[in-house]
This record gives sequence, structure tokens and C-alpha cells, in this order.
Amino acid sequence: MQYISYLFFRGVVFLFGWMPFSMIYVLSDFITFLLYHVFRYRKTLVWNNLKRSFPNKTDAELKHIVYEQYRNFSDILFESFKGFTMDIETMKARYVFLHPELLNQDTSAGGSSILMASHYSNWEWGVICMSSYYNRMILGFYKPIKNKYIDNYVKTKRGSERMQLVSIVDTKSVFEQYKNQACAYALVADQNPSSPNSHWIKFLNQDTVCLHGGDKYARQTGYPVFFLDMNRVKRGHYTVDIEYLVRNPLECAEGEITKKFMARLERKLIENPNNWLWTHNRWKHKKQIG
Repeated sequence: MQYISYLFFRGVVFLFGWMPFSMIYVLSDFITFLLYHVFRYRKTLVWNNLKRSFPNKTDAELKHIVYEQYRNFSDILFESFKGFTMDIETMKARYVFLHPELLNQDTSAGGSSILMASHYSNWEWGVICMSSYYNRMILGFYKPIKNKYIDNYVKTKRGSERMQLVSIVDTKSVFEQYKNQACAYALVADQNPSSPNSHWIKFLNQDTVCLHGGDKYARQTGYPVFFLDMNRVKRGHYTVDIEYLVRNPLECAEGEITKKFMARLERKLIENPNNWLWTHNRWKHKKQIG
């Protein structure tokens, strides 16, 4: 059954590889309409997430955000399929990293660094493009896909000589394995942890449990931490601004880096909430009082 699913997946990749972007976005608009008006995909969850996060916004404003976040969801999904067949030069013309010299010139902690990103705009293309801007090994942590055939395909297509996808299960061993080599460790850090026993942060007016891996390994290694500020310039075109989040993690208390990351992400979402994945059940864990 897994192999049949894999063949279907490859067929979809082939189809999107053939389709021009103009057609892809027509299809994305149609799927957006279906998700919002017909299937109402997690619409109650999305609405409640937004209502709690932005209590001062009117219902009309929230409805606009709900619709636009479905469009963002559809665009990212279809662009991800398209990305499997795009050559790197075409993708780089559409996905530009700003100020990559910050990473390449930083020689603190042996030249290694930790990159913290979020599910904002198109993070999928960033995995593929980044090795073209960075002159060291990049280790991107991800949650493996249950279908082993699709998982192997994704790892192969998104990997390169200087880019390797590694399971989040292997985070500790990977940091140990590459400790004597200059690398960038890329983490999508706004995911919901499987356990509520982690860092709790007040985020968008709500008690929010957060992944603590970036905080933990930055303080252990002393690697500087960068925030990847992703922006959609227009459909199918993105920029990523690389900025320092923490220059010297050894001076930080436990949880401080997590707080800085979530505070920076919060400013981003207040500025433009449309391009985040509000369909995630981000607040399913509730903080225990007492």
C-alpha cells in the first residue's frame, strides 16, 4: 500500500512539474475556495486560533485572514510539488536569501551556527536553496514522513552535497557527530511539541508550549543563533532575511533563546498573520496550574 501511495505521489510531482506557475495558481485559487467554502478544512480551529491571538480584530478582519491563510496553505502545497522538478537556478531566481554573508563570515564557535525558522510563507524551497548561499554543510532537521518511499524520495530531492535532511529523533547524535565541523543546523522551531514538558511562553496572548531543542543545543555548544525572516514578495517569489537572534548563547539562561525566538515570530505574525499555518493545532496542550 505504501508503494502505491508513493507512485501516486510521484504522479502528482510529475503533473506539477509540467504545469506552468500561472496554471498552478489558478488551481490554488480553486482549492482555496473549496477549503474555505465547501470542505471548511479545520475552519473552526483556524477561527479560534485567530480569535484568541487577535482579540481586538473585527470579525471582518479575521474572516479575511482565514481566507488568505487558506490561499497561503494551497500555494505552499503546490509550490512544494513544483519544487521537486525545478532546477536550482530557476528556484534561486524566485527565492532569494538576503545577507548570507552573516553566516559565511561568522567564525565564532568554529563557524557553526543554529538557524531558527517557522512555518511562514514557503519554508520548503528554503531547504533546497540555502546550500547555494552558504559555503558549509547544512543539516536540516525534519519530522520523517511515515511512507518510507516518499520519505526517501523527499530526502534525496531536497538534499545535496552540502545539504542533508536528518530526523529530529537524531538531533542529539547529529550535533555530536558534526561538533568538529563548521555547519549550520536548521530547525523549524514553531512546531507543537509532543510533550507539554517543555518551555512555556506567553505567545499571542496564550500560554504556549514550545520546542526547546534550539535553546538547549545553542547553550550547550555556544553556536550563534540566527532568525530566518521569510517573506512572500508576490506569488511564487520570496526573500529570506538572515538576522542575529542571539550572538553568544553561553550568556543565556535556560529558556531565554526560546523566548527571543517566539517574541520575534510574534512580531512577524502581528505584522502579517496571513502567511502562517493557522491550521496547526498549535495550542492543543494546556498549561497545568499549580
